[in-house]
Amino acid sequence: VLQRESRPVQMMCQNSTFSVAVVAAEEMKNLERGELSMLVLLPDDVSGLEQLENKISFEKLAEWTSPNVMEKKRVKVYLPRMKIEEKYNLTSVLVALGMTDLFSPSANLSGISSAKSLKMSAAIHQAYMEVNEEGTEMAGLAGMMGDTKHSSEFEEFRADHPFLFLIKHNPTNSILFFGRYYSP
Repeated sequence: VLQRESRPVQMMCQNSTFSVAVVAAEEMKNLERGELSMLVLLPDDVSGLEQLENKISFEKLAEWTSPNVMEKKRVKVYLPRMKIEEKYNLTSVLVALGMTDLFSPSANLSGISSAKSLKMSAAIHQAYMEVNEEGTEMAGLAGMMGDTKHSSEFEEFRADHPFLFLIKHNPTNSILFFGRYYSP
């Protein structure tokens, strides 16, 4: 989706309390809530996703989502409904990284099985995530930010252009999933 292009998208809306950060230096906003949360990194500019992707690092992410910059607010969140399924065969990647024995007939997997002929035939990673009105299927609800000029009980956050999202385990600061919402 480009600045001059728009497409209809099924949006969901929820009013709740979230931790919100406006990162002015990066022209980006984010929102989070809960022990497991979905953070949405929404560039201010409709075409700002590439710049955000070029700037992001684990250190920047930690800085942008630090409790020191997050502020609890009542927010009306508009987020596109989305379902993402991905499946990757990691066998060739693991072999390229040097894990060749694991996939050979001479693999020694005696630590997990007494079967002498046990070997790994493939390494498959499959991920599934669905975000709807009930929340994220594997995390708490999430959000993003848009126009905050409305003077109502709830600030309005509208993810109506490309953004990055991640599922994070807050107590350990571990990122479980990371993705981009670019086009419906």
